[in-house]
Amino acid sequence: MTQSGEQPNWQWDETTTISTNYGDTAEAQNYDNRHSHSARNDAEYQAILDRIDPQSDWTLMDIGAGTGTFALAAAERCREVLAVDVSQAMLDIAASKAAAVGIENMKFLHGGFLTYQHASEPVDAITSHLALHHLPDMWKQIALGRVCGMLKSGGVFYLRDVVFQFPHARHGEVFDKWVDDAAERFGQACMASKAESHIKNEFSTFGWIMEGLLRRAGFQIEQADYSQRLVSYFCRKI
Repeated sequence: MTQSGEQPNWQWDETTTISTNYGDTAEAQNYDNRHSHSARNDAEYQAILDRIDPQSDWTLMDIGAGTGTFALAAAERCREVLAVDVSQAMLDIAASKAAAVGIENMKFLHGGFLTYQHASEPVDAITSHLALHHLPDMWKQIALGRVCGMLKSGGVFYLRDVVFQFPHARHGEVFDKWVDDAAERFGQACMASKAESHIKNEFSTFGWIMEGLLRRAGFQIEQADYSQRLVSYFCRKI
């Protein structure tokens, strides 16, 4: 039963993450400190924008924008960027970062895949980085349908997330190696713990499932890149 002014009682609570409370200002700032100041990230984001090729009159929406690192980069190429996230604390940090560098063509909107209500015209492009895996597959399908509904016909959807691409019978050796690699790559035992927590508690899925979800939502997959651990899909609304 739905209470007045609230989400239905049966809806997935997308404000809850498994291991970290990103609604907390200190946690949000720690996240920004870990992820926002990396030349590698900057280069990756520019390469993603090159692939999307946004035009100067485009409106781009970034769902799961976090502290706004990608959205800030996109704002330099678009007429308007809508940064959407379930964490108001993260959006506040993103807004502060935009103000600090004089970026004025961004809006910071509280909500997520399931709860954000888009009241404006359909947008030209939507991006999402490392956010969709917070939803179980059934809710991913509903989320992707909502994403498609917010796009113009022929609009671009770029999705980047942890997606698995291995024979399911090999999951033990694959996950053991992933945890070991996380500790070795970052030189921190806590990263191995984070990898274990992701595998155990998050909702990353297989590539064949993700591709089916995208197609059923109304997207044509123009490119799927499984060459990296973070898989990317370049899609277009049919």
